Formats: sequence, C-alpha cells, structure tokens
Amino acid sequence: MTAIPKSPRSEELLTQLLVLPTDLSAIESLLREKNYTSDEISRAGYDYAESCRYEVLDYKDNHFEEFWYSESKVIPGLISTNMLQVFELLLKYGLDPNAVCDGETVIGCTANVYNGYVAADTLALLMEHGGDPHISVDGESLFDQIDFAVMFDAFEQGNRKFYDATVHCWFVLLGYSDNQRQGKELVTVFSERRSECNLDDFKLSDLKNHRNYTFAITNVPGRGENWSLHIIDKRTFWEVARL
Repeated sequence: MTAIPKSPRSEELLTQLLVLPTDLSAIESLLREKNYTSDEISRAGYDYAESCRYEVLDYKDNHFEEFWYSESKVIPGLISTNMLQVFELLLKYGLDPNAVCDGETVIGCTANVYNGYVAADTLALLMEHGGDPHISVDGESLFDQIDFAVMFDAFEQGNRKFYDATVHCWFVLLGYSDNQRQGKELVTVFSERRSECNLDDFKLSDLKNHRNYTFAITNVPGRGENWSLHIIDKRTFWEVARL
C-alpha cells in the first residue's frame, strides 16, 4: 500500500484538530469550506492520533504514580480527550481507517493512545467504518501487535493504565474477530447461567461493547502459558471468556 505523505493542506487541517479546547464546530466548518480529499483527511487524522499518543506519554512522565496504580480513566483537558468525536467528524468527510502513513495505518495509530478507553472507543468506531486490524504494515498487523502486548505485558506491566487501555482495545478486536488464529481459538468462550440475569448467552461479538467487561489474571495455565487472563462481565461478575 502506498503511504500518504504530509501536505500543506493536511497540515492546515491538523492545526485545527490540535486546537485546545477542541472546537468541533470549527473543525467541521473547515472541512466543509476546504473540501479536503480523503487522503488529506486521512493524513491529518493519522498525525492527530500520533500527537495524541505522544501527548499522553508526556503526561505520564509527569504523573508516574497515577499511571502505575490505577485503572484507565479519561484525562481531562488533553487533545486526546475528544479523539472519538474528532474521528466521527473525519469519517463523515472521507477519512479512510486503513490509510497508511509513515509505516502504520490510521486505525493502528489510534490504538496506541492511552487516555482512558478513548482508544478502544475510537477503535470500535473505525472498525464499524471498515477498519481492518489484519492489514500488515512492515510485517506486523494491529491485531498481532495488540495480541502480543496483552500476552507479553500481563505480569510485567509498564503501568496499570496503559495495560488496561491495551486490554480494552484487545476486547474490541476480539469482538470483531472469528475467534480463530492459525486454526486455534483465540479465547475460550463460556456462556452458561447468563439466563438467570435475563441476559443472552455470551458471544465474542459482545466485546464490541468493551465497557461492559473487565479482566483478571491468575496463575491458572492457559494458551501455552502458566497463567490465564479472565474476561469478566461487570454486570454479573461471571467469567465469560478466558485467554
């Protein structure tokens, strides 16, 4: 796939996307007025997500303990706080979630923004608009990247917020998957007893609504490791799937 380069017009749009506080009306006015191409919007969207990524990393460096000990919560006042709403607008005017820029897809870049569950919410939005996490850029797909991060960082978590945000992105990707990888199930799915709470049997696609679920890690062996990650329905506190 041909990478989309920066251009004066994509940089013009990016400048507006990075204004704080975020002004969605001003962004939409600019999109209508300038009639940007899909490539220009996709490039600006990619660069915006990249800025969001580094913004959160910079914030983490100055709030280290906050990231180490707690689960993900949205950090107010950052450009990434409104990433979902910004991408809703960009999709409306032609953004391509699978556009490649600087060795990465737009959808891949958004998954690396660790501001609460903003990345997972945006990932689900982009998947609904045709985003493909299996596109391989430089030999690795977004799905492979996230799946590896969930496995590798389970016990050596750089910090709690980052890992929690990554797992919720993984939930979304599982929700849009067929639960198969190289002929093996990605996770073991459980569906018993949910009728007692007037809930339908759990399906992997339910993880698209990732905020209904959380996780726990135990020393129960699974997937070739000496530990397992348990996916838990917050509404019932029952385990619905296991890595």
